[in-house]
Amino acid sequence: MDPRDLADVLDPVVQGKVDYAKGNRLFPGDAWNMIPHTRYLGNSSLSLLTKIASGYWHIADSQSGYTAASLAVLRRLDLDRIYRGYGMPNDMLIPA
Repeated sequence: MDPRDLADVLDPVVQGKVDYAKGNRLFPGDAWNMIPHTRYLGNSSLSLLTKIASGYWHIADSQSGYTAASLAVLRRLDLDRIYRGYGMPNDMLIPA
């Protein structure tokens, strides 16, 4: 993720407009040229499977670690049980 995009993820949460925001690496038109194709396809496939499992059809890039959450969201999560590896963003969306 481009550090210049961080404010776009943080600002809606900080301003109280949303409780949870995620970055999206897959949407920009040049993403296919910037991300290795196998990674792009893998992230797209995992994001689709996450949409099916979670019902969060509006989240385009569930694999993105660029995530901001309000205190209300963090209080609802059992932070000690969240997967600490690559699947962490999905574990926050689909708690066991």
